[in-house]
Amino acid sequence: MAPIAATLIADFDSEDALDNWWSYLDDLPAGTVFQFQRDTSTPFNGSAALRLDMDIAAGGYAGLGYDYGVYPDWTRSEGLIFQVRASAPGIPLVMVIHLADPSQTSPESPGVTPFGCPFATPPGSENDWITVTLPWDGFERQMWVGETGLMEFTPNPIAGIEIAVEASEESRLTGTLWLDDLRVISEEDLNAAPAINPLAADVPVLVASQTGYRPADPKRFVTSSPVQAFSIVDDATGETVYEGQTMPWGYDEDSDQTLYWGNFDSLSASGRYRIVIPAVGESAPFDIDPDVFVQPLHMAARAFYLHRSGTAIEDTVVSGWSHAAGHLQPAILWKDRSIARDVHGGWYDAGDF
Repeated sequence: MAPIAATLIADFDSEDALDNWWSYLDDLPAGTVFQFQRDTSTPFNGSAALRLDMDIAAGGYAGLGYDYGVYPDWTRSEGLIFQVRASAPGIPLVMVIHLADPSQTSPESPGVTPFGCPFATPPGSENDWITVTLPWDGFERQMWVGETGLMEFTPNPIAGIEIAVEASEESRLTGTLWLDDLRVISEEDLNAAPAINPLAADVPVLVASQTGYRPADPKRFVTSSPVQAFSIVDDATGETVYEGQTMPWGYDEDSDQTLYWGNFDSLSASGRYRIVIPAVGESAPFDIDPDVFVQPLHMAARAFYLHRSGTAIEDTVVSGWSHAAGHLQPAILWKDRSIARDVHGGWYDAGDF
């Protein structure tokens, strides 16, 4: 019986299915070929499959992959499963999982540690689609990354996935590979948004600004409770320093709740406070202070430093984050590999590091 594979990684059906996939190849002699495209003539199911055409010089390597902007957690899964066709059996490949890893300082892979599982196009794949299953215990650390970073594989957090090929030192690696219906072996769809408890919308909320308020600024909070009376107490002493009434806000689609809001503009004394509504509870503590935005500004500026690309980061004292400068080589346009541009610098964004 085939394993349950409820989590889809890629089926290559949509016309833009490969827009965010990248590829690379070694600095190989002229005549080397490594191309990938959607092929609508031979899908396993749906409307298209991934096609790889390769003719790689002896000792060379190449690959293609996809990076996640939001790292999925595949802990509740058993491995990968996908369909393969090939021009011949025995074409060697490696399926690589990239784990997001702040402790990885290799200049070749800053912030990411790769774990790979070798496989070959199976017998019979030259004639028909064949199922390939790669259990997680078959994934081993790629030692070219050096001595830093994670040493043991756990499928979380997933930074990306890659299909890699490498020719032997003695001969070229030539062939064509089709891949389709790439999935995670899991009983539940790990791509699905977490289920919302149907009772959650009935649980009253009470939220104030986590940043805080300056003394002269407008001061608002939001609640889902229709109870109108609220008070504000000193966080240290519990003494009531302000009392007021909430007003209707209206229905909010995002939270699926009817909301109410309150203001306490006239409370201007610096201090730490909590909002209290009977039968609802209390807000988290918040500050009123002239310098309430100083720390958020400092942290935002630090974020720009910690996310810099093409620059060595050394922040071992505060965050523990440090790595060598990365992405210093010219970038290759994936649709036309003859075009290269120097794009080093700037900032990493959406997990594309």
